[in-house]
Parts: sequence; structure tokens; C-alpha cells
Amino acid sequence: MKTRICVCICLTVLLLACGTGPIFGKLEMTETLVKCKTRAYGDAGIKLANEGEYDKAIETFKNGLLLETEEHFIGIHRKNIGTCYVKKSDYITAIRYYIRSGYTGLAISLYEDIGDLDKAIAVARSQPGDGYSGSSELLIGKLYYRKGDLALAIKSYTAGIDNIDRFYRQFIKKEPVSEFNKADYRDLYSNRGLCFEDKSQYAKAVEDYTKALGFEKNPEYYFRRGYCCQKNAEFDKAIADLTEGIKRAPKSCEAYVNRGQCYGEKGDSRKELADYAKAIELEAKYALAYSNRAASYEKTGDTDKALADYGKVIELDPKNATAYYSRGLLYAKKGDNDKAISDYSRVVELCPYEWKTFDERAKCYEAKGETEKAAADKAMSASLTNCDELCKVAQSSAEKGDADTAGKLYTWVIAIKPDHGDAYFGRAGCWEKKKAYVKAIEDYTKAIELKSNLDKAYYARAVCCLQAGHYDEGIADYTKEIEINPRHAEAYLGRGQCYEHLEGMWGNPDTFDEAIADCTKAIDLRADYADAYLTRAECHAAASSHHTSDRDKALADYTKGIELKPDDAEAHFKRAELYRSSAADMEKAIADYSKSIELKPKTDAYVQRAKAYNDVKAYDKALEDYGKAIELSPNDYNVYEQRAGVYASLGETEKAKADLEKAKLM
Repeated sequence: MKTRICVCICLTVLLLACGTGPIFGKLEMTETLVKCKTRAYGDAGIKLANEGEYDKAIETFKNGLLLETEEHFIGIHRKNIGTCYVKKSDYITAIRYYIRSGYTGLAISLYEDIGDLDKAIAVARSQPGDGYSGSSELLIGKLYYRKGDLALAIKSYTAGIDNIDRFYRQFIKKEPVSEFNKADYRDLYSNRGLCFEDKSQYAKAVEDYTKALGFEKNPEYYFRRGYCCQKNAEFDKAIADLTEGIKRAPKSCEAYVNRGQCYGEKGDSRKELADYAKAIELEAKYALAYSNRAASYEKTGDTDKALADYGKVIELDPKNATAYYSRGLLYAKKGDNDKAISDYSRVVELCPYEWKTFDERAKCYEAKGETEKAAADKAMSASLTNCDELCKVAQSSAEKGDADTAGKLYTWVIAIKPDHGDAYFGRAGCWEKKKAYVKAIEDYTKAIELKSNLDKAYYARAVCCLQAGHYDEGIADYTKEIEINPRHAEAYLGRGQCYEHLEGMWGNPDTFDEAIADCTKAIDLRADYADAYLTRAECHAAASSHHTSDRDKALADYTKGIELKPDDAEAHFKRAELYRSSAADMEKAIADYSKSIELKPKTDAYVQRAKAYNDVKAYDKALEDYGKAIELSPNDYNVYEQRAGVYASLGETEKAKADLEKAKLM
């Protein structure tokens, strides 16, 4: 064994974004830390890692990890090991080391980089917030935003704002504008404003950007508030904000384009064209500026300049169908049917379902006397605009399990007829089948606004809300469905499950009573409703630590649920957990764990049965189960630590020590 070296110096490693890993690059030593007992291994590991010898570096860091006794420095070694795995592109192992090291921020960032936002959110939500700065809620909100779940992002940002308000007004007795939390407060408002903006709730976005500007005169906040005012047709306010932002950040091309659009809406084409010209001066390849300027020239009758700008857009973006279409219209207006037909034909190549293009090209063919081609284009346009027939084809595709084709057809119908409620309802079902619940919710909402399929839409949206974690909204929709169909047992259970999950989220009070009441109603309507019994059992079990009667009720419900659904492995597992809370029921717990394992072997079931065996001093059986758990999850350090405890009880100290060392290295 290598000699342990004790010195009065230690180190950390910062991994900066560059190199082969998705977020980290060269390992560099930074400040010296105090009292690190394993500097030799740390130095050697860093040197090897910087030379690209990641496997050797990992082994070296692990040698240091085995010798270290202080938790802080143990965490540093694990973090360094995790970073070496990043460089080896073994991101899952890297994440495991980051989480155990306490550097959860690195784990979250890595989950983001590999596109697993659900796990990033789970890690972020597992971390306790400080209750006063809102930083945890800010991070979670940003993750939900990246995932595209604006509703939960807004809830998270709002919870952060409420935390700051509550803490400062309760303990500091003043408005929360101190330097300590100003950055979080500002960012919570600005990010929530962005969510409202993306949801087209521009008035709310303006309020939040105004709040953010109260903390920092950031040009981006002026730009965003100006854009929201523009979308609300408040063009003078928009121009004022965009102008103020431009003063602070004069090289923002987008700001000039947006202000130019506002001037155009006010009929001031001179200032409009000047802003587009400035945007082009700042960024010569800014296609949107050329496109907007072309449209402005078109309005003022300067066709040649408009054609030149559309040509520039096409040069910069050869697949811009809108530019081809717009230029085709101008060519047709000038009587140049050949060039118009050429542009329309390019649009057909890029967007074969754009019916208006066929209509316009038909006009050009007619002008040229090519009647057969004109008739063919008119027929194509007619077939493309038969929305009811397209919906039937889409529905048939969906029924055959082809959600992708069905979704595309529904999208096509919506493009032709934006108020076609049945198309939104159908497309929502496609999103739901693909488990894209947030998008499904958006389309069901649109269907409801258009009064389509109201007898089904509220319930369908409620189901998606439950799956997406939008529990407040789910409760509202299940309630609406219950009003429509008071004997819909599934609606009561769904609402009950929303209440069950809502408990504890975003500062909500205990909602188990409501959940239990809804499950009971579902059972009244359907006496053989196994899922209702099992959900009610979970709610009773959650309260069982306070009341013995709740434990008894939970056990009764689990037993009834299992009677109705005997092959539910999770139900057996959960009943086993409840039995194990009492020493008198340990054998029953073991029997249920065994049934759960028989139905669906998983690590947790083996581990929990091992604990139960340990409780009744059946150590050999406990060791056997820990062995099975390790086979299923060989990198779970908790299993090794628990098995070490059993070995220690048996006096097998060497085996216990070996397991603890393995656990420490994970």
C-alpha cells in the first residue's frame, strides 16, 4: 500500500468550458486549500488528467479518496473523478460522482447538456432551498423553461418571488430591495416576464419587465418590454422603450428592426426604412431586416428595390419560402409571369402543401394561356383546402397508430383554417400519444376556446395536466368534467391524484383530505376500482406517521386494491413498506416484498427485503438480497454500505471494511 502523505496544503480543481467534454475542459489548479492530507494524489491526478491520461487520473484520485477523512476534501476528489469521466464521455458516471460529491450544480448542468431535462429538474428539486433568496426556484424555473413547460416555469419563478417577499417582510420589515437578494429578485421577474411573453400574455410580461428594470436598467429589459408593447399595438410606448434600449446598447440589430416595424405601423415609412438600413449596416447578413425593408418598399410602390431586397433574403436564406412567394407576387404584378412561376414553383418544392401558391401560379398559367396547368393547380389548391376531408385522413392515421402523420395533417389543416377546433383537438391527441403533454395541453386549450369537443376536451386536458405535473390546472379541468358528467369515476380519481401530488408543492397546504374524499367518491361509483383503493391507500399511508388509524386504513385499502389487482408489483411493495413500520408485521412485509420481486424484480425491493431480514436477524438471507441488489445496481454505494452493516453484525470486519471502501470509491 502506498504511503500516506500528510501535508498542510490541499487543492481544488476548476474545469472550464472547452475541450472534448460538453461543459468542461482543461483541469487547472487554483487557490491552495488548507490541511489537505492527500496533496500528492491530487497533484498527480491533475497532472495525468491534463495529459489526457484520464483512466490513470481516476485511479490516482481514488487512491487519495481512500486516504481522505474530511468530507469536504472527499467531495473534491469525487468531483475531480466525475470530471475525468466527463472527458471520457461517460456522462452518467460523471453525474453520479458529482451528485455524491455535493456538486449538484455540475450534475444539473451535465444533465442539461445531454438533453435530460427531466432528471436535471429532479436533481434541482431534490435540493433544499434556502427559503429567502429564491435562487433554487430561479434555477428550477429556468430548467422548466428550457423544457418548454412555461406554466411550471412561471410557478417556480412566482414561488421564488414569494419566498423573498415573505422572508423580508417577516424578518427584515422592509421592501426586498437589498443588495443581498437584488440579483435573484431581478432575474425572477425578468425570466417570468419572458415566460409570459412566450405565452403571448404581453400585459403581464410588461409588468414583470418593469419590475426588473426597477433593479437594473438593463437594455435587454427595455428591448423585451418594447417588443411586448409592440405586440399589444402600443407603438409609442414600444418606440420609447426600444429607443432607450438602443441608447444603452446601440449595436442591437433586432431592436432597430422592431422599432422599424413600429414606425411602419404608425405610417412613418421614412423612419421605418432608416431603422432597417441601420440594422443592415450593423449586420449585413441579417435576412429579416432585408425582408422587412422589402415589404416596406412594396408598400411605398418601390417595386424594384423590393425585388432587390427579396433577392438578398433568398441569397442569404435559399430555403426562405416566404421570400420566394413575396417576390413571385411582385413579378406577377409586373407581368413577368415566367419569373413569378419560377418563384412559385420553388415555394411548392419547399412547402408542397401551401395552397395559396397553387392559386397564384394558376393565375400566371392562365395569363400565359396554359389552361391545363392552370386547371391542375386549381384542383390541387381545392384538394389542399378540403379541411374536413383532411381531418378524416388524419383521424384514420391516428387510429392506425401513426401519430406523426396524423399530427402533420392536423397542422396542415390549422395552417389553412386557424379556427378549426377539431384539428386542434385531433392534434392534441397525437401529442398525448407521444407523451408531449405540455403541447397537448396547449392544443386542447385551443380546442376548448373554439368550443370543439367540449364533452371530451376538458377530461383529455385534465389527464395531460396530471401527467405534466400541472396539478392546479388538472383539478380545475377534472372539476369541469365532473360538472358535465357527475358519475365519471375516472374524473374523481384523476382529481384525487392531482390533490395527492399537489401536497407540498409550491407551498401548498396538506391536500390529502381532498384526495381521500375524491378516491372515496370514485369507489362509490365503481366498487371494483383498484386504482382508487391504491391511491387512497397512499394518502392514508402518508399520514400514518401521525395516526395509527390512518395506517390501518391504508393497509385495508392496499389489501382491497391488491385483491382487485393482484399482479401490481408496486402495490405489494408499498404495502410491505407499511407492514415493515411495525415489528409485529415483519413477516407480512417480507411476504409482500417477495411477491413484488416475483412480479417485477428491482433493486429497491431486494434492499428493503434485506433490511427486513436484517431486522429479524436473518443475516444470511439479508446478505443474499444485498447481493441480488448489487447485481441489478452495481454502482449503488448505499447497498454496499448497508451490506457492510450486516457483515459488521456478523463480526466479519474485513468484508465490512471492503464494502465500505467500495462504497467510498463510488
